[in-house]
Amino acid sequence: AEQPWLLFWRGGGWIGWRYAECRRDLESAFVAFRAQGDTIGTLMTWAAVIFAYVSEGELVSMDRWIALLDEMTQGAPGFPSRGVETRVAGAMLVALTWRQPHHPDARRWAERAIELGRLHPDPAHRHHLDHQRSPHAARRRRDAVPRCTVYQLLRVVRRPDGLRSRPGW
Repeated sequence: AEQPWLLFWRGGGWIGWRYAECRRDLESAFVAFRAQGDTIGTLMTWAAVIFAYVSEGELVSMDRWIALLDEMTQGAPGFPSRGVETRVAGAMLVALTWRQPHHPDARRWAERAIELGRLHPDPAHRHHLDHQRSPHAARRRRDAVPRCTVYQLLRVVRRPDGLRSRPGW
C-alpha cells in the first residue's frame, strides 16, 4: 500500500484538475490515516476532501463527510493543533454553507472558522473563506448563522491596505 501522506499530497495536487484521481487518492489517504490512528492526517485529509468536492461541483457527496466529521469530533478532546482546526473549521463552513445550512452546529462552526481564519497567515485559506461570503449569505436563515458573520468574513479576507487577498495557488 502507498504511504498516506504521499496519497494526501498527490490527491491535493489533483484538486480542480483530475477529479477521479483526486478523490481516489484523498479517500484512500483518509482510510489509511484513520486505520493508523493518525488524527492529524485524518483531519487534514477530511478538509482536503471537502475542498476537492467543491472544486468538482460534487456537493451532494459532502453529506456523508459532514456526518463523518460529526462522528469523529463527538466526544473528542479537541484538535491536535490550531492549524489543523483552522483547516477543518474552514472546510466545515464550506460544507455546511453548500449542503446543510441548518445543521445544528452551523453557528458554532461558522464562528470558529471566522475566529481562526482572521489570524491565519495563508492567503489561500482566507480566499476560501472569502468565497463563502456570497453563498453563505444566500443560504443563511435566521436560525443558522448570525448576520454579523457575513460581515466578519469580509474583514477576514481584507488586507490592511484594503485590497482583497488573492489565492495562493
